[in-house]
Amino acid sequence: MNENSYRTIKSLLASIALAIVALFLFVTVASHLSAQRLSDNQYFCNGAPINIKEGDTLYWIVRNNCDGNFVNALDEVVSFYGTTLQVGNTIYLPTHFPCKLRFTDGGQVIEDC
Repeated sequence: MNENSYRTIKSLLASIALAIVALFLFVTVASHLSAQRLSDNQYFCNGAPINIKEGDTLYWIVRNNCDGNFVNALDEVVSFYGTTLQVGNTIYLPTHFPCKLRFTDGGQVIEDC
């Protein structure tokens, strides 16, 4: 094997090793960012029924009963119930992301996770 062949093989192996390291770093960073985006969306609510009282707002109900990204929880509650509250009504909060509230055929509120 002459000197040029040795250098060519050495360069080729170095390029392959560099490509493998770059691919590993890309996959690692991409999975971390994906997990970070998921955790950024996370919220946890107590799920207990809440009776609407005079002066209640969905914002304060969710803010006081949820941890994490309560804005996502608020979005879910608003998309399910709308923005009008009736004093005396009972609402339920989703317990965590990505659960969604829905009505059963019997009119009960349940959560799909």
